[in-house]
Formats: sequence, C-alpha cells, structure tokens
Amino acid sequence: MKIKNILNAGMIAVCAAAVAAPLTGCTKTNTTTEQTASTQEETPTTNALVDGLFTPANLVEGTTYPLIVVSGDAADETATVFTAEEFQKATPAYVYTGTDVQSIIDANAVDSKRVYSVGSTPDSDVYAASLIVNGTTPEQLKDRNYIFFFTTEEPVAPLTDALRTAGVSYTTAEIPAGKTVEEQSEITGVMLEKGQPVNIFQFETGSVTDAAAPAAAAAIPAIQTWILSK
Repeated sequence: MKIKNILNAGMIAVCAAAVAAPLTGCTKTNTTTEQTASTQEETPTTNALVDGLFTPANLVEGTTYPLIVVSGDAADETATVFTAEEFQKATPAYVYTGTDVQSIIDANAVDSKRVYSVGSTPDSDVYAASLIVNGTTPEQLKDRNYIFFFTTEEPVAPLTDALRTAGVSYTTAEIPAGKTVEEQSEITGVMLEKGQPVNIFQFETGSVTDAAAPAAAAAIPAIQTWILSK
C-alpha cells in the first residue's frame, strides 16, 4: 500500500502487532600573511576525521561519550552532520566512518550502551538504535530500535510485511517535497512520539536523491533526538 494513500485516507497510525562536535572544539586559527604581516581574525574551521574517527573536544576524565558510526557511500558527507559545531555543543560524541567498531569502543572513552549506526543496514547488535537509509531489511527486527528512510515507496511494503510477520509495531509517514528541516522534524516527531520501536519514513519520490538522503535524514532534529535517546 502506498504511504501517500495511507496519508490521504487519514490512516497514519501505529500498526500494533501481536506482540521494536563542538567540532573537536571547532578550532580557531590565526593566519598571518607575509605581504601584510597582519593577523586575521580567528575563524572557526571544520576538522576532518582522523583515520575515520572524530573525537569530541575537551574530554572530561572519567566521562564516557556516545559513538555514532556512519556507513554507506555518503558516509563522509553524512558524518559532517554529527561533527558540526552546533551538534557537538549539544551532544559531544565520537563519530566513526570505519568498520572496526569494537576497537574504537575499547580504545576510547565510549559509552558502550550508547553506540548508534547511521546509513547502511547494521551488521551487529552493538547498536542501541539505527538510522537506516535506503537499506535492506535487517535480519533482526524484534527488540531493536530502527528508523528507516527511503527515497521511493517500493521498499516500504516488503519491510512492513516483514515487521508484521515478526510481530513488531511500527509507524509510517511520507515527507512531502519542499518541506523545511523544521517541518520535516515536526512530521517525523509526531510519529516518533507514538513510542514504537520501528519508524518508517519516505521522502516523496523524486524530492531527495539517493546520495543526499542519508545526510538529509540525519539532519532532522527529531530523528537525532530519538536515536540518541536510546
């Protein structure tokens, strides 16, 4: 069934089953030119990940921090959502785009109960919650916290069929084209507040490219809040 048809019929509802950085401180640099011998104003710059890992600034000894693991073809671009100064001020977190997740957890001040995945379908049960964008249906659906985003409606029906078979509750909604991030956050927030373990959203077909979708989904405040609350 098309999500748009569900919306138009007034049937967006919980489908209950039988019984789911400041950028490392946003560094500032003084740049001096020989020609003028003058010092420019300090300006914030974006730090790149080092060996695929971003470490939050001003770590406090004895404190552990979330780890956000970003994967997929657009991982580097999507990671900038979480390494951005505004995000890191609110939620200091490690951000990692590699595959050796357990080594990162072991070697850093990571809260092992607050490890999250963004992008591709996760292949581990280490994650407290996952944002899956145009990914495949995970083998494990029960007792997991998932947000799915798709750029077309075709994958939605097979996923909802699998969830019903597994006895997992979920919500669904379409995000119309032309909505601001704030409006997208309002639409998704209404569904997330229903408290279901799995939530499925589709950008209106043609409104967001596959390449842009991971960063677009990750930038929605309600999505960030839900994921990081798990």
